[in-house]
Amino acid sequence: MSSSTATRLDLGLNLKGVEPSGKLEASGSFNAMCSHRIRLTCATDIDDHVKHWLAEAYKRS
Repeated sequence: MSSSTATRLDLGLNLKGVEPSGKLEASGSFNAMCSHRIRLTCATDIDDHVKHWLAEAYKRS
């Protein structure tokens, strides 16, 4: 897996124990501090699912 590019931002999240599904992917070698990532290519990619996972990661920190 690659990291962020000129056209994509990879949002890294620490959600250990959560099964990856949909936009929520296992981080792979993206970042050792993150268990998952969500690939974002435009502002509209930040939907309710992304907001949910951001809130969940924040609660766990």
